[in-house]
Amino acid sequence: LNTLLDKWLETAVKPRVSERTHRDYARIAARYVRPALGERLLTHVKPYDLQALYSDLQGRGLSPQTIRHVQNVLHNAYEQAVRWQLASANPAQHVDLPKKAHREMQAMSEAEAGRFLAAAASDPLHALFTLLLGTGLRPSEAAALKWSNLDTLSKRLSVQRTLQRPKGGGWTFDTTKTRRGTRTLALPDGLITTLLEHRTSAPANEHDLVFANENGGPLDMNNVRNRNFAAVCRRADLKGFDLYSLRHTHATLLLIAGVHPKIVSERLGHANISITLDTYSHVLPNMQQEAAEKLEALLFGRKQEEARAFN
Repeated sequence: LNTLLDKWLETAVKPRVSERTHRDYARIAARYVRPALGERLLTHVKPYDLQALYSDLQGRGLSPQTIRHVQNVLHNAYEQAVRWQLASANPAQHVDLPKKAHREMQAMSEAEAGRFLAAAASDPLHALFTLLLGTGLRPSEAAALKWSNLDTLSKRLSVQRTLQRPKGGGWTFDTTKTRRGTRTLALPDGLITTLLEHRTSAPANEHDLVFANENGGPLDMNNVRNRNFAAVCRRADLKGFDLYSLRHTHATLLLIAGVHPKIVSERLGHANISITLDTYSHVLPNMQQEAAEKLEALLFGRKQEEARAFN
């Protein structure tokens, strides 16, 4: 299996995915697959062996999501082995996975978002927080933005890359998380104004970054969260939110306002609309009620009026 993983990662994965995705696959294989099954003969690995591995990982406290990542690596590697005629079957097709733990995203209400922006007005990173709330960008995407990504005439922002901070230290820019992560967003006028005001006061830097630290490099979003964001939340008397809550608030407010989930999905850069619907399922009951009320007005209200007219 180790040999298959080596060849699969180098010849099948590396040419078609981003460097970050390739690195993640290799890390998952090294940490969870190779120690348990790497020395086994490829054709001797059975569904039971994978089921036992997943059970062991779950017993060690790994999340269902992480175990599903391990399954994804094994499933794809064995699919390639079948295509290469190195194996006759894919054992990863016949295992049961732990259920996903549904975690409801923490989003601010409209009133709370207003309090947050008011409290953020005096913070040096006011423009960053306004951008996150007004676009739904991931913090790593906002940290990698260049001024050349902003077109003030068309009022659009191009999202093309993310900031990565490897555990060994340093930082790099990488492609967006998914193909749809590379996207162009329409911006409201108020956000354009905020960004232009920020540009007049922000010192230039060699990386053309919209948001840079005192040395001209990209912001460390952990510091932003622990210092600036936490301070703004205290001033606004908001508890239980983190930096990612601004992304979730953006999506939730749009859905509540009646924006089609497909548009929200595109703004967030999700790989497909099902991710958006699953992530923000807590908003759907209210949308269902609104749909029923609209149907009442469109169909049954008119029917009652016509019945009265005939009578």
